[in-house]
Amino acid sequence: MAVALYARVSTVEQAERDLSIPDQVKQIRKWCETNEHLIAKEYFEPGASARDDRRPVFQEMMADALTDPAPFEAIIVHSQSRFFRDGLEFGLKERTLQKHGVNLISITQPITDDPSGVLMRRLFANMDEYQSLENAKHTGRSMLENARQGYWNRNKALYEYQAVDAEAVGRKGRKKRKIVIHDDEAPIVRKMYDWYLNGVQGKDSGLKAIATKLNQSGQLMRGNLWRIQKVRQVLSDTIYKGEYIYNRTDSRTGKAKSKDQWVRMPVPAIIDGSIWERVDAPTSASGKDARAAAWVPAPVVRFINLRSLQQRNYCYNREKWQVSILHLYNKGRERR
Repeated sequence: MAVALYARVSTVEQAERDLSIPDQVKQIRKWCETNEHLIAKEYFEPGASARDDRRPVFQEMMADALTDPAPFEAIIVHSQSRFFRDGLEFGLKERTLQKHGVNLISITQPITDDPSGVLMRRLFANMDEYQSLENAKHTGRSMLENARQGYWNRNKALYEYQAVDAEAVGRKGRKKRKIVIHDDEAPIVRKMYDWYLNGVQGKDSGLKAIATKLNQSGQLMRGNLWRIQKVRQVLSDTIYKGEYIYNRTDSRTGKAKSKDQWVRMPVPAIIDGSIWERVDAPTSASGKDARAAAWVPAPVVRFINLRSLQQRNYCYNREKWQVSILHLYNKGRERR
């Protein structure tokens, strides 16, 4: 029988340390050889959670399985948790595969196809989900405490900073991390704040002008072009005045959390607090550069709630000229 091999680890750290996947692959290959199955294709997913299907390799495998005819008759995993850690989604994806003649087989959880086997498969899936939720709870609590102590939880530091090993040792004997100022990138940040407040060569500089100037001068953002959104982030993020806010949003849903759940971490400041305050006010959604926050096409201006727009001071910006929403609206009425 032609089969597909799927191996996965949850974190980027595991993937970088080359943990788990080689062992999964070794055991699956041996199992296939023993049971005389031909591995038609192998799928390796490094650093991806199984709580959802937002996994490129997983999506590729599912797409292959749903082709007609499918290149394999079964997907082989080390355990069901490698495939999915959500009981409901596991059942839906498994049913989709079965409708296309593809089975899911766990080499460490042999299960029959009778009703008792179906029950056991669902129990395993729900237990995997429960374990994932428990792990997330304990990991989240540890990361909050780590942030309260001033240590960095993310894999990479934000632009203008770099993560370095600290003296303190965390779980499993690994050193904790702190962030320090990046000597090559910090001057660019200071230049951005100066341009925004004082202009460039005697001309006022908005977000777009700053991004254009940086890109034209070759001062890229770690190899990438500067965008208005990124410039706005640099000019408004509290980290640059020495305060990083951890746990501001839910990592899974992206929804904002209440301020009492935030953890404020002191970090090395790149910009003086007074300068940051002068820049932050006009870059908010109701200040000087509100035109960069909301781009409103002129043809649809007449359909917009003008009172709301006036209160927010939204503007329509095109190249170097700008006009108020109300002006555009009145001109539209005159042309009728």
